[in-house]
Amino acid sequence: MSKKLIKKVIAVATSLTVVAMLAPAVPAQALTAEEIQQQIAALQAQLAQLQAQLASVGGTSGTTAGNCNFTRNLYPGVKGADVKCLQQYLNSTAYKVASAGAGSPGHETEYYGTLTKKAVASWQAANGITAGQWAGYFGPASRAKYNELVSAGGTPGTPGGPTVPVTGQGLTVSLAADNSAATNIVADSSSGDGAQALIPFLKVVFANSDSAEVKVTKIEFTRSGISADSDISQAYLYDGDTQIAEYSSFRDSVLTFNNAAGLFKVPAGSSKTITLKCDLANGTGSGKTIKFSIASASAIASDASSVNGTYPLAGNYMTTATASDLGKLTVATTTGPVATIDPQEGAEVMNFTLAASSQNIEVRYLKFTNIGSTDVSDIKNFKLYDGGTQVGNTVASMDADKSVVFNLSDSPLVINKGVTKTMHLRADIVGGTNRTFSFTIQKMTDVVAYDKQYGVYIKPNQSDSWTILYAYYVGSTNYTTINTGKMTLSRASDSPSGNIALDATNVTLAKFDLKAYGEDVKISSLVVRIYGTVGSNGIYQGYVALDGSQQGTATSGMGTASSDSEAAATTFSFGNTFIVPADGKTHSLEIKGDVKKTDGTSYSGGETLTVKIHSVTATGRSSSQTVSVSSATGYPLTITSGTLSVSRNYSQTDWSATYPTGIAGQTNVLVGSFVVSAGASEGANITAVRLQYTTTTNNQLQNLRVYKGTLASGTQIGNTQSTVTASTDYTFYPSPYISLEKNEQFIMNVYADLLTSAPTNSQGYITVSEVDGTGKVTNSSVNYTSDVIGQTIWLVNSGTLGINVDTASNPNPTILVMNDKEVVLGKWKFSASTSAEDIKVTKIVTTTTLGGGAPTSSLVNLKLYDGATQIGNTVASLAVDASVTFDLSSNPWVIPMRSEKILTMKADVSEYPNAISNSSTTMTIRNVTYKGAASGEETVDTTARAANLMNIYNSKPLVTFVGPTSGSLVGGTQTLIEFKVKAAEHAALSIYRFNFKFSLTDGATTTDLYLSNISLYDKSDLSTVLNDRVASSTSSGDYQTGTRANATIGRYDESNSLTAEVGVYKTDDAVMDEIGAGDEVTYVLKGTVNSIGAINEDEVQVELTDWTYITGVATSTAVVWGDGYTAPISAQYVKTLPAGPAVLTK
Repeated sequence: MSKKLIKKVIAVATSLTVVAMLAPAVPAQALTAEEIQQQIAALQAQLAQLQAQLASVGGTSGTTAGNCNFTRNLYPGVKGADVKCLQQYLNSTAYKVASAGAGSPGHETEYYGTLTKKAVASWQAANGITAGQWAGYFGPASRAKYNELVSAGGTPGTPGGPTVPVTGQGLTVSLAADNSAATNIVADSSSGDGAQALIPFLKVVFANSDSAEVKVTKIEFTRSGISADSDISQAYLYDGDTQIAEYSSFRDSVLTFNNAAGLFKVPAGSSKTITLKCDLANGTGSGKTIKFSIASASAIASDASSVNGTYPLAGNYMTTATASDLGKLTVATTTGPVATIDPQEGAEVMNFTLAASSQNIEVRYLKFTNIGSTDVSDIKNFKLYDGGTQVGNTVASMDADKSVVFNLSDSPLVINKGVTKTMHLRADIVGGTNRTFSFTIQKMTDVVAYDKQYGVYIKPNQSDSWTILYAYYVGSTNYTTINTGKMTLSRASDSPSGNIALDATNVTLAKFDLKAYGEDVKISSLVVRIYGTVGSNGIYQGYVALDGSQQGTATSGMGTASSDSEAAATTFSFGNTFIVPADGKTHSLEIKGDVKKTDGTSYSGGETLTVKIHSVTATGRSSSQTVSVSSATGYPLTITSGTLSVSRNYSQTDWSATYPTGIAGQTNVLVGSFVVSAGASEGANITAVRLQYTTTTNNQLQNLRVYKGTLASGTQIGNTQSTVTASTDYTFYPSPYISLEKNEQFIMNVYADLLTSAPTNSQGYITVSEVDGTGKVTNSSVNYTSDVIGQTIWLVNSGTLGINVDTASNPNPTILVMNDKEVVLGKWKFSASTSAEDIKVTKIVTTTTLGGGAPTSSLVNLKLYDGATQIGNTVASLAVDASVTFDLSSNPWVIPMRSEKILTMKADVSEYPNAISNSSTTMTIRNVTYKGAASGEETVDTTARAANLMNIYNSKPLVTFVGPTSGSLVGGTQTLIEFKVKAAEHAALSIYRFNFKFSLTDGATTTDLYLSNISLYDKSDLSTVLNDRVASSTSSGDYQTGTRANATIGRYDESNSLTAEVGVYKTDDAVMDEIGAGDEVTYVLKGTVNSIGAINEDEVQVELTDWTYITGVATSTAVVWGDGYTAPISAQYVKTLPAGPAVLTK
């Protein structure tokens, strides 16, 4: 071998070593890290070339493959003598590693690279080994096949016998092929301005050769280099992009991850790649070096049969540098929803800001965790908004741990330096009555931010540790409670209108939209009324269907009458089977029947009928509270006997002065709507439609068009008639013809442009004079030739705007807590649903009625909102006359025609003494100025619309029921009910009294069930009784008070059941307990159960609720409390009540 060549190889290797040693110390102005890496790569390539030359000059000759002893999985990146033996074996077959150079016969290496992987994959395919995604990995099946071929002397490539299972090979740990290279890591030169995060120090592969899954419970990483443990602030383990663990301890250079339940698990015969990522500590200076290694097999604890590998498994040195302008991202929560919220869609569940500085920042990942009591299914369809723009995709539901993840890596949210973005997390609240939610950002890694200039991840909030961010909830609490459920009922847009076929069966007579919010709703019964010229003849058979499925029992006939009266009523009862789920979906409710008289005979044809759901009896399944449901009415229907018929579409009413068609000059205006129906005997193919514009003048319409369906989504029938002459027939020919099956119908709409010279008021109507068709069965003509008059066309000069308090969403009278932010004072509906044009609102003036001596300083920072979007500017305070003026003239608030919007007014409540306890405020809209977008006509509306009165206190209680929802009733002292009370964040709370309803069922004949020693405790101190007095009241008016020791409930009752209202308090109505600002106390009510009966005989129910037998005084409400300024205070506006019931059964 040439000595010159050997010296050259040594020289290159030495150069590599020197470069690696000196690289960290090179000043930034001399060489960049990228330039150093380029030099290292060039030297490595030169070294590989010289090693190949050395092998060809002085290497050994080809090696004959002998029997290899494979005891571990082999895959890209591993090294060892067994790899070389595998290469020698492959080179002795038709599946050579390489034909020349490294890996070729005689030049086998101990490194498992891509050439080895490719050769193994070919060998596996030839020998019938199905490896799938693990092709090229030499695992248990490949070892078994190798042993089989070698022992049998078989020819590689010839399938052998069955695979021999290999077990007990243990867990092999090795460096990943893509382990991070040495590089620079950066901290800001100002110690409080952050440092690089999520630095991948070491990437290792855990390969499991055991026959069972392996659980890894501990890993120790050893730090080395010119650095200290304190240079690392946080450390994590990642499986791909998923964080699986945070470090347990870091001392004496050993970084430990420990979890007895398992840091991670590796399936049998599989592998898992784990990355150690760390955050650099703030203030770390430049020039330090940090490396992490797994020192030995003993640094890994698992339940594997053994832990194998070549140790130490070392990462590369990372060298610290500093920069004065490392990017920064500051995350902060802002005001969120109130303490209680109705079930609704698109509710704001968390608001926060993201502020970038120094550099442009990419936000690549956000995770929110709900720590409330709601179930995963209660809140759905999470959306993240940057202002009014959605970011990322909608997340359908929370994960099992109640987290919501927005992975934005494919399309990051970019925040330019100096910009603060206001973010909103919104969701649909579809369930969870009386449960709570609170969305938080729990960990630093829940916000993944990336500095675009330096190309590194950074720590959010520039801190070495993370403080949990809670939603800043209006109502002085970190939890929002979901109110009792509700249900809406309305006529469906596709409810039948116009004609129904004579003698048709199973016909939908009316269709309604039904939607439950907050909790599933049980419908026990509903009353249907049918009235019209059908008189008292009735409808043959009938039933109710939910989403196409029959509910309850069909009736033999449904009653009818000539008017909407009791005589037209039919009651459907359902027991416990008719459940409308609160799943966020709109469900379909149909009333069906046969178009015949009750006695089964036929109508003559031409009779009319209308179906109305007069009343609904419904109950929330979780709350057991009555759910109010409004009535709803279907469209009028006409019974027809022909094969083809046309009727006016009654879902579109006549236009009028109060509901106009449009204004002069508008285009694409709907001027008529009709229903075309096929009969019960056969379908029809429609070939022509003839209509006219019936009026006394000719100067209103042009460009007349007929559509099957709407202009936006339907199909035009025939051509456009550009000029329109009054009372002249125009024929429109569909191409191809319109096909209708029997009993099928479609909406036919007529559109036109309104001439600029068109006059106002009533301007005629569209008349359909003929619809031609051919029967599908008889192939005969089925033309409909009777005139059908459409809706009256009415033109006006300008649009209109209706303004009212929105009763559906306006907050009920409630308690405003001093220092709460952005509380909702009222909601108003601005409706342009009957307007002929868009409306622009340019000014809104409100006034505030202040009660109880409230000063004008009570409310500050008043704002208007359209949904989540603020309208106009914030007004700092009330004027001296308690008015507020919002000038929107420079940017008007637009209400589109035929639509409506909800206006929300919010404000901050001042602290004492700018606001005072036991005062009130009522917000009223006094003056609204608006103008038509097309006409420009301005209107000033001065009608007053007052929202509900809001009481102001220094604090208030939030009550949450704990349990038990069910349990066993036993003799002796036991817990009757458990509940929590939380004080507002800003002020403490005094508790004076709790009132309960007790329901006792005494089923025994030999014992008299009763309760004694009714005692209230703070759960954290069950040795101290909070009350010394007990009061009780019954429906008979019997009111008693006494000491706790002497009071009994039920002893003197001779009946089998008793309902009593029970209060617990202290002598002289003294304070029972104090709850600190923002604190929460769990209360336990205990009692002694006496004279209990046998199994299934006795029951006790207890709930925290207002008294009903004695009312009108503060002490009769469920919670009697004080806020430091006023006492006692009624709990009539604490909307989370009642709490319970707790049910105990023998």
